[in-house]
Amino acid sequence: MTGIATVAASEDRALLATTSDDHTLRLWDVGAGARPREHESHSDEVTNVCVVSLPTGRTLLATTSRDNTIRLWDAGTGRLVGAPLTGHSSPVTDAAAVALRDGRVLLATSSWDETVRLWDPNTCEQVGKPLKGHKDSVTTVATVRVRNGRTLLATGSWDKTVRLWDPEIGRRVGPPLRGHTQWVNGITTVPLPDGRILLATAGDDQMTLLWDPITRRRTGAPLRGHHNAVEAVTALALPDGRTVLATTGADETVRLWDPATSKQVGRTLKGHTGTVQAVVDVPRPGGRALLATTSDDRTVRLWDIATYACVRVFPLTGAGVGHAVVGSTLAVATKGGLLALDLDVLLNSD
Repeated sequence: MTGIATVAASEDRALLATTSDDHTLRLWDVGAGARPREHESHSDEVTNVCVVSLPTGRTLLATTSRDNTIRLWDAGTGRLVGAPLTGHSSPVTDAAAVALRDGRVLLATSSWDETVRLWDPNTCEQVGKPLKGHKDSVTTVATVRVRNGRTLLATGSWDKTVRLWDPEIGRRVGPPLRGHTQWVNGITTVPLPDGRILLATAGDDQMTLLWDPITRRRTGAPLRGHHNAVEAVTALALPDGRTVLATTGADETVRLWDPATSKQVGRTLKGHTGTVQAVVDVPRPGGRALLATTSDDRTVRLWDIATYACVRVFPLTGAGVGHAVVGSTLAVATKGGLLALDLDVLLNSD
């Protein structure tokens, strides 16, 4: 499987949407343990999926594909909505929902064709012209809220840069953010206790960099410690109110960082024997802070942040490439299927 997203089906029930290189979108009801609903429409690998919550209350799923298209699906029924979104001339890599100040919700997509495009999910039509500026494949797109409720797009590319875009006017915001010396692999927003929001970007150059999206300048020193490419980065809110970053690497480690000091926090988390591809926060009742990671070593590991110790290891049927937390269940998407782990049972067992 290539992508995963959590879909709120009701107040007490959630679904998982996963994509695969077998051209399908699958919807899983993890709590019920039922077989997934399988939907095929793309003609090539489905690279990613994101949730698009419309102002009307309707929830759509947007899937991106190597067939150069984006498809929209009704999250409740799993049925296709409208025509394929066409315009990209190369594989589409990522997607993000964009909530604008006027109440509209658009969809932003990135592609190997070096562009970012905006779409109206109600009409399935492109909005404005393609956003151009990157000089190589655009690999990732994310949204970041800045002052006055304004939302910007942040994109990373094989051209080693990060760019900011204003989706309301369809233009670049300032010059590219330069600092990485190799491919940019991931982007996340970093909310701080003082109300500021930073961007964190992970690269093949073994660094994670922090940026102020308003001034478009680097903040703090590079986060260095990995001995190979940094594959993923995510922000974690700790019970004491602090925010830390978790990064994963091709050096088989997971590291925690204080974004205020740019210094590593605690010990390096070791145990994986392959590239650590993804990381997710696993909030637990009582304030216990856990992380879950997936790796090319075909395991998922749970880590206790307080002790920097691995508390559980689970084998996968295929390399884990994405996961999500739904209630008390950790669901891990793999090329061999979906592994659903009941955290309440596992963490209280010997």
